[in-house]
Amino acid sequence: MTPQPHSPTAAEQMLALCLRADPDGARLYSDAEVAAFVPFLLFAFAPAIDTSALSPAARALVGSLAQRLHLDGKDAAATAAALRAHFAAEPPNVKLVQDFERFFREVLGELGPGAAASAFASFVGAAAPKPLSTAGAPRPAGTVPASPFARFQVQPTSTKKES
Repeated sequence: MTPQPHSPTAAEQMLALCLRADPDGARLYSDAEVAAFVPFLLFAFAPAIDTSALSPAARALVGSLAQRLHLDGKDAAATAAALRAHFAAEPPNVKLVQDFERFFREVLGELGPGAAASAFASFVGAAAPKPLSTAGAPRPAGTVPASPFARFQVQPTSTKKES
């Protein structure tokens, strides 16, 4: 029996974009360019990702940038403004950004938004987002369809302690 060829996951393909080499074998993007790109990627493509869910390496890159920009204690608006100013003054490698945009458009666009979000989460080491319930799917036990009267349909739980 011959082994089946490994089909790379979307997260592996994203990592491969960062590690691409030219025909001579020299990497197209330095470690410093990739390290500067990861926080930009999180800020630009996934601002709602919980940074505590990131891999230790991605969290370290984001934390390092936050320390350099003195973001501790700032509210969300001030943080976003500081990050926009930073990336305007020090933009990531344009070619790397274009490669990722093309990848998101061509590869992940075919998979649908749920698969794209899951692949991105895998790339940065975060947990994959929980899929939303789809129409026609069976309802989980104990749930009630959304409606103005839903609260009256919920079965009350007993608050009495049994002796």
